Amino acid sequence: MFYLPTVAYQQFLQCFAKLRSRFSQPSAAEVAEAGDRQMAVTPAAGPPPDLALQQEILANRPFSLAEAIGREGGDFLKGECLVPRPLRAIARLNLFIDQHLCDQPGALHRVLQTWIKTDVHISQHLDTPLVALEKILASILDNPYVFNEFARQVNVQWGTLYDEIPRFQQPGQPPHPETAYPHQLIRQKLIDLQTRLQAESPT
Repeated sequence: MFYLPTVAYQQFLQCFAKLRSRFSQPSAAEVAEAGDRQMAVTPAAGPPPDLALQQEILANRPFSLAEAIGREGGDFLKGECLVPRPLRAIARLNLFIDQHLCDQPGALHRVLQTWIKTDVHISQHLDTPLVALEKILASILDNPYVFNEFARQVNVQWGTLYDEIPRFQQPGQPPHPETAYPHQLIRQKLIDLQTRLQAESPT
Protein backbone atom coordinates (compact mmCIF):
# COMPACT_ATOMS: atom_id res chain seq x y z
CA MET A 1 0.00 0.00 0.00
CA PHE A 2 1.22 3.50 -0.88
CA TYR A 3 1.27 6.18 1.86
CA LEU A 4 1.73 9.93 1.35
CA PRO A 5 4.02 11.76 3.73
CA THR A 6 2.17 13.78 6.33
CA VAL A 7 3.15 17.18 4.86
CA ALA A 8 2.27 16.15 1.32
CA TYR A 9 -1.05 14.73 2.49
CA GLN A 10 -1.99 17.96 4.22
CA GLN A 11 -1.12 19.95 1.09
CA PHE A 12 -3.30 17.60 -0.96
CA LEU A 13 -6.28 18.15 1.38
CA GLN A 14 -5.90 21.93 1.20
CA CYS A 15 -5.76 21.88 -2.60
CA PHE A 16 -8.83 19.63 -2.77
CA ALA A 17 -10.79 21.93 -0.43
CA LYS A 18 -10.01 24.94 -2.63
CA LEU A 19 -11.18 23.14 -5.78
CA ARG A 20 -14.38 22.02 -4.06
CA SER A 21 -15.26 25.52 -2.87
CA ARG A 22 -14.65 26.94 -6.34
CA PHE A 23 -16.98 24.59 -8.22
CA SER A 24 -19.67 24.00 -5.60
CA GLN A 25 -22.94 26.01 -5.64
CA PRO A 26 -23.85 28.07 -2.55
CA SER A 27 -26.75 26.81 -0.50
CA ALA A 28 -30.01 28.71 -0.09
CA ALA A 29 -29.04 29.64 3.43
CA GLU A 30 -25.73 31.04 2.25
CA VAL A 31 -27.44 33.10 -0.45
CA ALA A 32 -29.95 34.47 2.07
CA GLU A 33 -27.17 35.32 4.49
CA ALA A 34 -25.21 37.12 1.77
CA GLY A 35 -28.32 39.07 0.79
CA ASP A 36 -28.87 40.16 4.38
CA ARG A 37 -25.29 41.39 4.62
CA GLN A 38 -25.68 43.35 1.36
CA MET A 39 -28.89 45.00 2.56
CA ALA A 40 -27.23 45.90 5.85
CA VAL A 41 -24.44 47.85 4.12
CA THR A 42 -26.45 49.24 1.17
CA PRO A 43 -29.05 51.93 1.95
CA ALA A 44 -32.49 51.41 0.45
CA ALA A 45 -33.07 53.60 -2.57
CA GLY A 46 -35.73 53.78 -5.25
CA PRO A 47 -34.95 53.17 -8.91
CA PRO A 48 -33.45 56.07 -10.89
CA PRO A 49 -35.93 58.22 -12.87
CA ASP A 50 -35.10 56.68 -16.24
CA LEU A 51 -35.47 53.14 -14.87
CA ALA A 52 -38.77 54.03 -13.18
CA LEU A 53 -40.15 55.29 -16.48
CA GLN A 54 -39.07 52.12 -18.27
CA GLN A 55 -40.64 49.97 -15.56
CA GLU A 56 -43.92 51.83 -15.94
CA ILE A 57 -43.93 51.23 -19.69
CA LEU A 58 -43.22 47.53 -19.20
CA ALA A 59 -46.02 47.19 -16.65
CA ASN A 60 -48.69 47.21 -19.42
CA ARG A 61 -49.85 50.63 -18.27
CA PRO A 62 -51.33 52.92 -20.95
CA PHE A 63 -48.52 55.19 -22.02
CA SER A 64 -48.45 58.24 -24.29
CA LEU A 65 -45.63 60.25 -25.80
CA ALA A 66 -47.21 63.45 -24.50
CA GLU A 67 -47.05 62.09 -20.95
CA ALA A 68 -43.38 61.21 -21.31
CA ILE A 69 -42.55 64.63 -22.73
CA GLY A 70 -44.49 66.24 -19.90
CA ARG A 71 -42.46 64.36 -17.31
CA GLU A 72 -39.11 64.94 -18.93
CA GLY A 73 -39.84 68.40 -20.30
CA GLY A 74 -38.51 70.21 -17.24
CA ASP A 75 -35.01 68.87 -17.84
CA PHE A 76 -35.27 69.07 -21.63
CA LEU A 77 -36.15 72.76 -21.72
CA LYS A 78 -33.64 73.96 -19.13
CA GLY A 79 -31.27 76.61 -20.36
CA GLU A 80 -31.39 78.07 -23.86
CA CYS A 81 -34.29 77.05 -26.11
CA LEU A 82 -33.22 74.32 -28.54
CA VAL A 83 -35.78 75.20 -31.25
CA PRO A 84 -34.26 77.40 -33.99
CA ARG A 85 -35.70 80.89 -34.25
CA PRO A 86 -37.08 80.44 -37.80
CA LEU A 87 -39.03 77.37 -36.69
CA ARG A 88 -40.38 79.23 -33.67
CA ALA A 89 -41.52 82.10 -35.90
CA ILE A 90 -43.24 79.74 -38.34
CA ALA A 91 -44.92 77.89 -35.50
CA ARG A 92 -46.25 81.19 -34.15
CA LEU A 93 -47.71 82.08 -37.57
CA ASN A 94 -49.21 78.62 -38.06
CA LEU A 95 -50.96 78.98 -34.72
CA PHE A 96 -52.32 82.39 -35.67
CA ILE A 97 -53.62 81.04 -38.99
CA ASP A 98 -55.20 78.05 -37.24
CA GLN A 99 -57.02 80.34 -34.85
CA HIS A 100 -58.14 83.14 -37.17
CA LEU A 101 -58.44 81.94 -40.78
CA CYS A 102 -61.97 80.81 -41.55
CA ASP A 103 -61.59 78.11 -44.20
CA GLN A 104 -63.90 75.12 -43.95
CA PRO A 105 -62.56 73.17 -46.99
CA GLY A 106 -59.01 73.60 -45.71
CA ALA A 107 -57.14 74.16 -48.97
CA LEU A 108 -56.50 77.88 -48.45
CA HIS A 109 -55.33 77.14 -44.93
CA ARG A 110 -52.76 74.57 -46.09
CA VAL A 111 -51.42 76.60 -48.98
CA LEU A 112 -50.93 79.71 -46.84
CA GLN A 113 -49.05 77.77 -44.19
CA THR A 114 -46.84 76.21 -46.88
CA TRP A 115 -46.33 79.60 -48.54
CA ILE A 116 -44.98 81.32 -45.43
CA LYS A 117 -42.31 78.66 -44.87
CA THR A 118 -40.31 79.86 -47.87
CA ASP A 119 -41.07 83.59 -47.73
CA VAL A 120 -38.11 85.89 -47.17
CA HIS A 121 -40.05 88.06 -44.74
CA ILE A 122 -39.77 85.35 -42.08
CA SER A 123 -35.99 85.67 -41.86
CA GLN A 124 -36.30 89.45 -41.68
CA HIS A 125 -38.71 89.40 -38.71
CA LEU A 126 -37.74 86.41 -36.59
CA ASP A 127 -38.60 88.20 -33.35
CA THR A 128 -41.82 89.76 -34.70
CA PRO A 129 -43.40 87.03 -36.85
CA LEU A 130 -46.79 88.73 -37.00
CA VAL A 131 -45.14 91.63 -38.81
CA ALA A 132 -43.77 89.10 -41.29
CA LEU A 133 -47.25 87.66 -41.83
CA GLU A 134 -48.66 91.12 -42.46
CA LYS A 135 -46.04 91.73 -45.14
CA ILE A 136 -46.66 88.30 -46.68
CA LEU A 137 -50.40 88.94 -46.98
CA ALA A 138 -49.74 92.35 -48.52
CA SER A 139 -47.34 90.85 -51.05
CA ILE A 140 -50.03 88.35 -52.12
CA LEU A 141 -52.88 90.82 -52.31
CA ASP A 142 -51.00 93.69 -53.97
CA ASN A 143 -49.30 91.77 -56.77
CA PRO A 144 -51.73 90.37 -59.41
CA TYR A 145 -49.22 87.81 -60.70
CA VAL A 146 -48.45 86.53 -57.19
CA PHE A 147 -52.14 86.47 -56.29
CA ASN A 148 -53.09 84.46 -59.39
CA GLU A 149 -50.37 81.90 -58.66
CA PHE A 150 -51.47 81.69 -55.04
CA ALA A 151 -55.11 81.16 -56.11
CA ARG A 152 -54.03 78.46 -58.57
CA GLN A 153 -52.18 76.58 -55.82
CA VAL A 154 -55.21 76.82 -53.53
CA ASN A 155 -57.47 75.20 -56.13
CA VAL A 156 -54.87 72.53 -56.89
CA GLN A 157 -54.72 71.75 -53.17
CA TRP A 158 -58.51 71.52 -53.03
CA GLY A 159 -58.47 68.98 -55.88
CA THR A 160 -55.84 66.96 -54.03
CA LEU A 161 -57.78 66.98 -50.77
CA TYR A 162 -61.09 65.94 -52.29
CA ASP A 163 -59.86 63.88 -55.25
CA GLU A 164 -61.57 66.24 -57.67
CA ILE A 165 -60.51 67.98 -60.87
CA PRO A 166 -59.81 71.61 -59.91
CA ARG A 167 -61.44 74.41 -61.88
CA PHE A 168 -59.44 77.60 -62.29
CA GLN A 169 -60.46 81.20 -62.74
CA GLN A 170 -58.52 83.08 -65.38
CA PRO A 171 -57.35 86.62 -64.55
CA GLY A 172 -59.99 89.17 -65.43
CA GLN A 173 -62.56 86.46 -66.19
CA PRO A 174 -65.56 85.30 -64.16
CA PRO A 175 -65.01 82.11 -62.19
CA HIS A 176 -66.00 78.71 -63.48
CA PRO A 177 -69.30 77.59 -61.91
CA GLU A 178 -67.49 74.65 -60.26
CA THR A 179 -64.51 76.61 -59.00
CA ALA A 180 -64.11 75.80 -55.32
CA TYR A 181 -62.09 78.94 -54.58
CA PRO A 182 -62.96 81.91 -56.80
CA HIS A 183 -60.53 84.82 -56.70
CA GLN A 184 -62.96 87.03 -54.82
CA LEU A 185 -63.43 84.43 -52.10
CA ILE A 186 -59.70 84.00 -51.61
CA ARG A 187 -59.12 87.74 -51.58
CA GLN A 188 -61.83 88.36 -49.01
CA LYS A 189 -60.55 85.66 -46.67
CA LEU A 190 -57.02 87.04 -46.84
CA ILE A 191 -58.32 90.56 -46.19
CA ASP A 192 -60.28 89.29 -43.17
CA LEU A 193 -57.15 87.62 -41.85
CA GLN A 194 -55.20 90.82 -42.48
CA THR A 195 -57.77 92.82 -40.51
CA ARG A 196 -57.58 90.36 -37.64
CA LEU A 197 -53.81 90.56 -37.73
CA GLN A 198 -53.84 94.34 -37.50
CA ALA A 199 -56.14 94.11 -34.48
CA GLU A 200 -53.71 91.70 -32.78
CA SER A 201 -50.62 93.82 -33.49
CA PRO A 202 -49.45 96.01 -30.60
CA THR A 203 -50.18 99.69 -30.99
